[in-house]
Amino acid sequence: MQLVFLGGTLRRKNLSFYGTQTERALQDLHVDKLFLAADGFDIEKGITTHFEPEALLNRMMCQTATEIIVVADSSKFDRICLHKILEPQGIAKLVTDAGIPGEAREALTRSGVEVIIA
Repeated sequence: MQLVFLGGTLRRKNLSFYGTQTERALQDLHVDKLFLAADGFDIEKGITTHFEPEALLNRMMCQTATEIIVVADSSKFDRICLHKILEPQGIAKLVTDAGIPGEAREALTRSGVEVIIA
């Protein structure tokens, strides 16, 4: 496994990097698997976050990945934040807990998303 830090401005709240420097570094990369955390996950509105620079960077990361795996505990479901990252149909797998709403699990499974209960 190879670990690459993109640099940029460190957001202390979640220890992630963002900003123009991060975006430039990401432009020339390709990753096999992207593990994406979500602040909000709604079947209709998609995967969302509160922080606009994070949403932009997350969309860019999704474009570089062959497989997108979203990690979201059940408290994130039916929650919509201001900035959209991705449609639920754009992910390959979801890792969550047993509290996921049944309707959400069924809709994701119907659209081809593998739901993994951890």
